[in-house]
Amino acid sequence: MKKSISENRLKTNYFSKLIFISLMTLFFFTNINDAMAQKSIDTLNFATDRYVNTSLIYGHSLFIGGDFNYIGKKVGPVVFFNAGSSVPDPKKPLFFAINGFFNSDQVYAVLSDGSGGWFVGGIFSIVNNKVHRKLVHILPDNTLDAKLNIIFNDKGTVSVIKRAGNFVYVGGDFVVYDDLQGMHRDVFRLDLPIMKIDPS
Repeated sequence: MKKSISENRLKTNYFSKLIFISLMTLFFFTNINDAMAQKSIDTLNFATDRYVNTSLIYGHSLFIGGDFNYIGKKVGPVVFFNAGSSVPDPKKPLFFAINGFFNSDQVYAVLSDGSGGWFVGGIFSIVNNKVHRKLVHILPDNTLDAKLNIIFNDKGTVSVIKRAGNFVYVGGDFVVYDDLQGMHRDVFRLDLPIMKIDPS
């Protein structure tokens, strides 16, 4: 009887160790495979026109399936084309989170600044993978104008941008404050030389 109990214990220990080793081996190789695949997959920048319901990583390939018709390079809610080109200008800022999920950001207004740059307004929060909300000014060298730093309420929307002389008029559904803490609801004008809200 004692011998039988000892044998059972030995068998139980043996199978426990075998299961443990098998799981560790599976975990090790799975992580290697995932790490190898992740390295290449993380550099992808694609989006579909509808839903992705399933995905599978096999080697260095990612297979996806779902209810979609097209897949292409992710560009966000606005793209810029150079004259005569059918390919988006890769130097222009990206209006989405590069390492994030595609969201419902939208651009409602685009205005040339007359000097090779652009004002862009709408509902967005990420430009070039950094937080920029509702309104940005793209300079001629394709960088973002750091002087323009207006804080909109979270649910605000910029839907109209018009220029008159040295002012840009911005309209939409929002609340902002100028440097004198004056509140501007739904419309304000931007003093172009200093890129500040005109308090008058």
